[in-house]
Amino acid sequence: MFTRIRCLLLPHAPNRRKVKKLASGEYIGYCYHCNARIRRLNRDRWVRDWKRTFGFSREEGIPHETED
Repeated sequence: MFTRIRCLLLPHAPNRRKVKKLASGEYIGYCYHCNARIRRLNRDRWVRDWKRTFGFSREEGIPHETED
């Protein structure tokens, strides 16, 4: 629970093992704390990627992991 509150107050931190670079040069990945889809604005500045979260983007990006 604290991790979700942390992401509301502080910037997201990427899970470095799951960061991908798209053909457009944009970096996308998942937050280490809340597991939200995030994208990089510039160095050390990550924000939630609402377009890919709700499927409004035409780009594929990285598939969301499902727990089986």
